Amino acid sequence: MAGAINLLRLSKIFFSYFLKREVVGYMPLRLWIETTGRCNLKCAFCMNKDLPPDQKKDMDMPLYKKIIDEAAGDVYDVNLFHRGEPLLHPDIADMIAYAEERNIRTRIHTNATLLDEDLDSRIIYAGLDMISFSFDGY
Repeated sequence: MAGAINLLRLSKIFFSYFLKREVVGYMPLRLWIETTGRCNLKCAFCMNKDLPPDQKKDMDMPLYKKIIDEAAGDVYDVNLFHRGEPLLHPDIADMIAYAEERNIRTRIHTNATLLDEDLDSRIIYAGLDMISFSFDGY
């Protein structure tokens, strides 16, 4: 049943795109949430190094929970990254667990320099669904 519902939603998305609709009556299937604007590296090709200091902050947990609560039931997965290094956020494992508790799959993209046994275990047991890596750029 869930597969049929997702197929129907994907059809709506396709036709809205095809018809160039500016306003649609449905939620997205996927979210990107910038959990932090901070990064521990300054890769030559990455836009993060050029961000102004006022954009290099962590998202507050109450705002994160509000987004996830509003998305639950509609959103399939959430990418907990954009320009920042998600493993720098002190609550990243709690963010993963919160989304997972609401049946939203989670993904992070990281430079992996902060991974250690403790953090590895915390994000895995929190329910992280996918992790990808890159260095010196996106």
